[in-house]
Amino acid sequence: MKFVQHIAEYIHSNELELEHLTIVLPSERLKKYISSALFQEYGQPIIAPKMITIDQWVKSYSPETVIDQTRALLRLFEIQLKNAKTIEDASFDEFFTWGTILLSDFNEIDRYLLDADQVFRNLADIKEIENWSFGEKELTESQKRFMEFWDRLPGYYKALNAELSKREICYAGKAFNYLANNINALFEDKKAQYLFAGFNALSKAEIELIRQLDKMGRAHVLINADDWYYADKDHEAGRFLRDLSTALDGRKLDFVQDELAGKAMRIEMISCAQKTGQAKVAATILEKLTKEELDETVLLLADESLIGAVIKNLPASIGKANITLGLPIRNTAVKTWVDLLFNIQENKTRFRTNAIYFNDLQSFWNHPFVLAVLDKEEKEALLDAERAIISRNSIFVNVKNMTVGPKTAELLGFITEPWNNNWLNGLKIIRSLSTELYKGLQEEFAFEKAMLEAFDHSLVEFENILSEGIPEMSLKSYRQLFNMHWGARSIAYHGNPLDGLQIMGLLETRGLDFKRIICLGMNEGNLPPTNPMQTMIPMDLRRYLGLPSPREKQGLFAHHFYRLMHKCEELYVTYSSADEMIGSNEPSRYLLQLEMELSRINPKVKIEKKIYSLDSKSRETQREIPKTPEIIARMDELFAGSASASMLKKYLTCPLDFYFRYVMDFGEADTVEEEIETSTFGTFIHDTLEILYEPFARYTKDGELKSPQPTNITSRDIDYMLKNFTVTLDNQFLTHFNNDRDAFTKGKNLLSYEMAKELTKRFLKSEKVFLEQQSEPVFIEALEQSYNVEVEVEVHGTKKKVNLRGFIDRIDRVGDAIRIIDYKTGKVADADVALRVKDVEDEMIVETMGMRKHVLQLVMYAYLYQQKHGVIPTSSIISFVSNANEPFKLNTQKMDLEEMIENFPKYIGLILEGIYDVDVPFSHNKDQFVSYCQYCD
Repeated sequence: MKFVQHIAEYIHSNELELEHLTIVLPSERLKKYISSALFQEYGQPIIAPKMITIDQWVKSYSPETVIDQTRALLRLFEIQLKNAKTIEDASFDEFFTWGTILLSDFNEIDRYLLDADQVFRNLADIKEIENWSFGEKELTESQKRFMEFWDRLPGYYKALNAELSKREICYAGKAFNYLANNINALFEDKKAQYLFAGFNALSKAEIELIRQLDKMGRAHVLINADDWYYADKDHEAGRFLRDLSTALDGRKLDFVQDELAGKAMRIEMISCAQKTGQAKVAATILEKLTKEELDETVLLLADESLIGAVIKNLPASIGKANITLGLPIRNTAVKTWVDLLFNIQENKTRFRTNAIYFNDLQSFWNHPFVLAVLDKEEKEALLDAERAIISRNSIFVNVKNMTVGPKTAELLGFITEPWNNNWLNGLKIIRSLSTELYKGLQEEFAFEKAMLEAFDHSLVEFENILSEGIPEMSLKSYRQLFNMHWGARSIAYHGNPLDGLQIMGLLETRGLDFKRIICLGMNEGNLPPTNPMQTMIPMDLRRYLGLPSPREKQGLFAHHFYRLMHKCEELYVTYSSADEMIGSNEPSRYLLQLEMELSRINPKVKIEKKIYSLDSKSRETQREIPKTPEIIARMDELFAGSASASMLKKYLTCPLDFYFRYVMDFGEADTVEEEIETSTFGTFIHDTLEILYEPFARYTKDGELKSPQPTNITSRDIDYMLKNFTVTLDNQFLTHFNNDRDAFTKGKNLLSYEMAKELTKRFLKSEKVFLEQQSEPVFIEALEQSYNVEVEVEVHGTKKKVNLRGFIDRIDRVGDAIRIIDYKTGKVADADVALRVKDVEDEMIVETMGMRKHVLQLVMYAYLYQQKHGVIPTSSIISFVSNANEPFKLNTQKMDLEEMIENFPKYIGLILEGIYDVDVPFSHNKDQFVSYCQYCD
């Protein structure tokens, strides 16, 4: 017999008068089930007894209106202001950190019928002992203030309750305390009878109510337990029910079964590598069930955040599922939406600007709510706006200057309007924004509309509170108060509980029984939940006073779970094995208890363990790419167009990375740089030096000889540069940061700015020393010069054209000697520009070009210059951070540079033979000299 059937049978067999009977329940969901069971028990339509949850029941008899936590907290702060002795005492920001905890403790003190004075006296004594010292040294001011705080707590309690009584209001705990001490309020109906059904964890006030009614013969208590854990004094699941029996003078409570120790039950414990894979497991099980079997099935969400994945994966064959749970709004897209709105306001204050921070802007146009209300044209306009912002590298954006669609402009107007510490106005803006989003959502976004509707409904009462007036507070505290008010609200789903598949949270199953249970998300931390208990009362004192501790909380959920096993014949349990956080991949302890305890005393319990992993519909990133005719044709086009030293070097270091970067032409996503990246940092110095040296360059970038010819560069010219280079460098930073000087003269970028100045100054000083040491004049031949040379090489018997291309940072002439210089902002070592001593064969030289950072580049630049001018230059690198800016010259060891330049087309041919070898696919190079691949890793 199911528990609801037992309730109906008890009422009928004891001939309780329905018109005088009140059934007090732990949840709303039980009402329909009991009504149905009563109809079946009586066999005819009846006038159902009054059914009410215990919270509603208690509040209905309170002479004072029960207020929410937000109002109570604000009233408590008014008490705090009257006792404030310091600036910190008068700060709501400071108060909020402990006020919510203290209010929760007040609630518990009243629910558990404790003497508040005694509780706080014990607490103050404990704190005094903790701060007691054998020494004669007096307490510091902070220690005295700390001790004084604990002494003030009884005063807070009395003052708050006095203030609330004046207003004829109270918090919930006080309502329970009142009714427990004024039981006669329940007897307006002289024949009233009360049936308490399906409870486990009760406060002392609730137990006292039941105890007094029981003594008067007015109470009927029906519990739902099994002898396996109820009779075991050490089992956590039966603890509260045993306490209730003791409170009722040890009398035997009705409906303790003895089923778990002897019934047959099949259990499947399924480990899922992916969290959302659990929804797939549920869908697979549900597809196999008949309609009759579905009527006896509950899909239980130990992790209620899986509701979205579950709904999307429900098989069509089950028809319409009945969802009976409250999905917390904080587990939906509303949470990220609220975070975004507050982040925008915080960043306006933090950066002292009315413009919107680019990261916030990106979060805005990528948010599900915004994407759902914008049409295709508006989304395309946003993409164009994003490209324009990135091209200007605008960290802060004035939305009035953005070219966007009308709906986007309207939404941006809402989110960027400053609140200016007017929290009521800020709330009205949020609600107006929610209304606009709601109106813009089409019918297919029913779930998103439900989110916004529930969110806005939760803010109605908060707006009333703000209208009444709230104390001065910072945006941070307002955000905490705002989140506290709406964060616990839920989107209520109420399906038909009488037939079909039921989807429920654990608390919604109280008092209900099912033959088949599919439980998802049964990880430690979900069931039982391991949220820390927020209280000022130490755990040892809580135990002494009879207040609940984490152990009692775990016992509460243990009963919820084991009670479901009473009528269960098939249990399917999934848990995630994904490492998302510490301990999150552990299965619930209850599963271990089923395996190690229940199955040992009951051999009819059969447990099977399985592992499930999602089959990805999309192929994983390939680690080997075969060289198809299409890829060969693409490479012909690639090399005929332009082949740089970095491209060829990329193939030598990692063929697969070369394939993705050059053959497939994958590039890095453009974005706004808030912090200067290494490549950008180097570009600033490069461009600064180019501007400083450009007046001395004899050739333009197009290779044309200037007229009149610039003179040679001297140390006096460098002195002038040293005095004025900061202006040029500043302009590079200003251009990059869209003329926002604060972006690089404050914060992290200031370090990059100062470093760029220091490196540029250091380089110029070394240049001055170099020029002073020369006996012959030094001429700057060209800067940022582009060179192209087409070579034809034979690859596997086929002629291939390769257009070699390079950009040389600087070419100068000292007397008759030509120097090619490439600037580097990273570290350079002698080995990076040197062949190995053993390198004499072409294949060995090519191998070294792959292993050594800059050998290929320097040889190629020398080759390009020689091909155009007929002169073999000295090829070198100057690092801004290595070797005191002295050039690192190409070291050919035993090889002659002239011979290497003559053989360079052969080196290119050898590299291309590897690239075009169809028997060797593009794959990741696992050799030790490759540390990172952008596209492989």
